[in-house]
Amino acid sequence: MAGEQGRVLVIDDEPLVARTTARMLRDYSVTVVASAEEAVCLFEGGEQFDCVLLDLHLEGGGMQGPDLFAWARERKDPHFPRIVLFSGGSCNSEDEAFLALVEQSHPVVLRPTRAAALRDVVERVMARG
Repeated sequence: MAGEQGRVLVIDDEPLVARTTARMLRDYSVTVVASAEEAVCLFEGGEQFDCVLLDLHLEGGGMQGPDLFAWARERKDPHFPRIVLFSGGSCNSEDEAFLALVEQSHPVVLRPTRAAALRDVVERVMARG
């Protein structure tokens, strides 16, 4: 699917991480937003993505990664099965519990990661529809 119509949404508040991730996925059509609220606007506006990379921690005090994950699950948003949790840095016990719960159904990518490994996860998500 790479290079065809594969659309990836990267939700990350760190500009350097977001740009690096977009470069790693240069064979796809990548959209980057810095907040969960921006992602909600895209989803509610009818934008469609084949894979959603969602940072666990987003600055600004608004919705965090787990909040957007719950929002998509509760609304049965078509993007829900396409969410990949993306995290770097330290995780507290609450984060670890959340990741342990969701990794049964959704991929979790810990940063730093290699480009090939990230593309492999994106391909698997896209393949399952």
